Amino acid sequence: MIPPAAIHRRLVVFLLALVATLAFPAVAGAMVDTDVTAAASPTVWTDKADYNPGATVTLSGAGWAPGEAVHVVVNDSDGQTWSYTDDLNASDLGELTDQLTLPTWFVANYSVTATGDSGETATTSFTDGNLNFKQATADTTQPTAAWSVDWLRYSDGSCTVAKQSGSGTATYTGSTLSSGAEPGVGNTQSARPAGVTAPTGFAFTYWSDSATSTTPGWSVSSPRSEAVTSSV
Repeated sequence: MIPPAAIHRRLVVFLLALVATLAFPAVAGAMVDTDVTAAASPTVWTDKADYNPGATVTLSGAGWAPGEAVHVVVNDSDGQTWSYTDDLNASDLGELTDQLTLPTWFVANYSVTATGDSGETATTSFTDGNLNFKQATADTTQPTAAWSVDWLRYSDGSCTVAKQSGSGTATYTGSTLSSGAEPGVGNTQSARPAGVTAPTGFAFTYWSDSATSTTPGWSVSSPRSEAVTSSV
């Protein structure tokens, strides 16, 4: 026979458990799933940040709906002298790919806008510089660390402050442009280097007219005043 006190204790335990269950009946159902990942926004990009005039540009995209129709516009951001349009359909994975050929004349800046049937848009940009810089070391050692050149662009061949029309920095790893942009010059325009950051372990000593030349064209303390001018 169960003593009355034991029955009372069991009833108390049962009632407390019942009260706890009734007090929190929907806690589990009200929890928010924090593992849900929001759908990625559509994107577009090019295989390079900078191209030579007349080069082939590969355009890619991702994050579109499978099979979605996408209208692509590539435009000359500065003079509106050239444009390219194409209509694409995203793959089953929501990806895009397209290729286009740039005009043979210098444009400078291009904008890319992709618009899907859903109303979603994605943008990117690139440049078409046609001047570049190379290492011209006085020995056979070719640095592999990053180095950069600051440059100025002018609207004519005078290289005067009043005619300066742009500036930028081209950063290279070895001999490959890794970030920034190279200067581009159109008809009668000009550009010149304005400064350099040497690779780690090296010191900049002179500018040269050729990447294979070991003869200084102009020194650090007495930089060349004239610029490279285009007559295209």
